[in-house]
Amino acid sequence: MKQKKRHNKKGNEKMKNHKLLTLTIIALLIQAALITLAKAEPTPIPGDPGATPETSIRVWSNITYLQSLNQSDTEDVYNFTAYKDHWINITLWPPPDTVLGMHLKDPTFQARASTYPSNTTQYINFKCTVDGVWFLDIYLFSGPGGNYTFRIEPINFPPATPEAPSGPSICYVYNDSIFSTVTTDVENDSLDYFFDWDDGTITPIYSRLSGQVTNAIHQYLRPTDNVKTAYNIKIRARDNHGNYSDWSTATNVIVRQNDDNSGNDTSNFMSGARYIYRYRFDDEILTSKGTLYNDTVPKDLNDWYNFTAAINDSISVTMTPPLNANFDLELWNPIGESITSNNPNKGQKESITWKANVAGNWSIRIFIPNWINSGSGQYTFTLTISGYHLILKASIYPPEGLNFTIDGITYHATQTQPVDVVLPEGLYTIKAQGGFIIWYGDYGYGYTFLKWSDGVTSNQRTINLTQNTTLTAIYKRWPYPIYLY
Repeated sequence: MKQKKRHNKKGNEKMKNHKLLTLTIIALLIQAALITLAKAEPTPIPGDPGATPETSIRVWSNITYLQSLNQSDTEDVYNFTAYKDHWINITLWPPPDTVLGMHLKDPTFQARASTYPSNTTQYINFKCTVDGVWFLDIYLFSGPGGNYTFRIEPINFPPATPEAPSGPSICYVYNDSIFSTVTTDVENDSLDYFFDWDDGTITPIYSRLSGQVTNAIHQYLRPTDNVKTAYNIKIRARDNHGNYSDWSTATNVIVRQNDDNSGNDTSNFMSGARYIYRYRFDDEILTSKGTLYNDTVPKDLNDWYNFTAAINDSISVTMTPPLNANFDLELWNPIGESITSNNPNKGQKESITWKANVAGNWSIRIFIPNWINSGSGQYTFTLTISGYHLILKASIYPPEGLNFTIDGITYHATQTQPVDVVLPEGLYTIKAQGGFIIWYGDYGYGYTFLKWSDGVTSNQRTINLTQNTTLTAIYKRWPYPIYLY
């Protein structure tokens, strides 16, 4: 038992020695810090400031200044800039045998805060009430005078860190993407925002209110790939006094290609070509956009599209590459024959016009040739296929409308909406509805086909469509009963 007590006693002594060593180290560190501060030389004031605003000397924040007062020079006035709602912190170190006092004065030279005269360190902490030039008035209260030092620290807190950018998780090249953020400034300063898109560009948005949600729009020009797997968007804010916040947490986004508004890259092979065909007539032209890249991983060197054409259709395709690139254009028919346009100049339009000699699925290939520095980016292309409007209507309609057929396909027509289809050049069999009765309870109306507007009397006929054509089926209406022909 005695042995155990001796052991505890030794442990306590060891713990006391450890605490003493720790306190000694802390004391040495504090002493070293004080010595360092003592060695920091204050900045002498150039010249002797007077006692009025006009004779005051300009000083700056966060600098320790040195000056002197004596019985023949008892007051010094300094001026500095401060901002509304920012804290002004002033420290004055008088000579040890001299009593000094100080006043903080606003731009009208009215005292807004003061200290009690003393020969010890004095402090003023005041929240600025107006933007402008403020004044520090230091005066000798008693004693012989001597060197004093002071420091002004108008504290302007930086804005709070902005919220992480909010926006889509997937963006598309050459499409506008909108991201938003917000932050606050404790002094309610106006704020500028800087959106870093992680593609070498930064978008500044200026003069926003503290707490005001702020949006920025950006277009990415390159998709993410096997190397650049995501773009990390971040934002920081700056108040109108030049103080910056920290960068926000990054928001990661994926950027995809958007060929023909597909939300992705169209196939690099004919077998997976994107189907884009639809007739456009008169002044309407199908315009689409896509992108090719020879510097992504993997490269995207080919885009394939397909459409349907009939024999004798006139097909016109144009493609315009980006200004810094040379892309080529090919048109392929359903049996594997191709027509190529390869203007060698960068940024120049490629065009192909061809009369379809085979009916079926035709293909468009837009590609980067195997040339050095052929460029990358967004192209536009247009597809025009000639065809003609065939409009079928009736001279009179029952309220329910009536039917026409074109090559066995039934179309319904009404007084306000006749049949209007667009077809390639060729022969078509059309048929108007023959005699029929529309009943309304115990009575009805009969309709008898008489002829077409071009004089043909058979309700079924064959036409050769070579231009826009309108035909009207002429009917006679009879009250019931009626003899049907």
